[in-house]
Amino acid sequence: MSLATALVATFLFRTFVARAVFVFFWGAVAGLAALGGFWAGFLTAIASLILADIFLIQPRGFGMSDPSEIAGSLAFISVTTLVSWFAEMQRRARREAGEHLAVAQDQAAELEMQREEAQTMAAELEQSNEELEASIHTANMARDVA
Repeated sequence: MSLATALVATFLFRTFVARAVFVFFWGAVAGLAALGGFWAGFLTAIASLILADIFLIQPRGFGMSDPSEIAGSLAFISVTTLVSWFAEMQRRARREAGEHLAVAQDQAAELEMQREEAQTMAAELEQSNEELEASIHTANMARDVA
């Protein structure tokens, strides 16, 4: 849909963007790369180049002969490939960050459980210590009486 929008916008504004035929295709490539990753962006760039060559670049239909058109097309493909690659790297980094966050949350939950267990054990130890001290005191008193 974004590719069709870019083609229609370029066709409608062709008198204003005659030397920058790919201006509306940049957004389509960047948007699809951000959503779908490298291959979505790269294939959109290739489709953009084909559509521009068929419908917008003179002579129409795979007849690029002007060196500036060839250079512009190569620059478009090169830069959009980089944009697609960066978008893919960002998607991977976000996915990995999400995985790391899940692990950290699991570890935090486990640590909280261990902290609660340690508090329970400390309370039990304190109670046992008090009982032991009371027993020692009782034994000492019984010894003193005897």
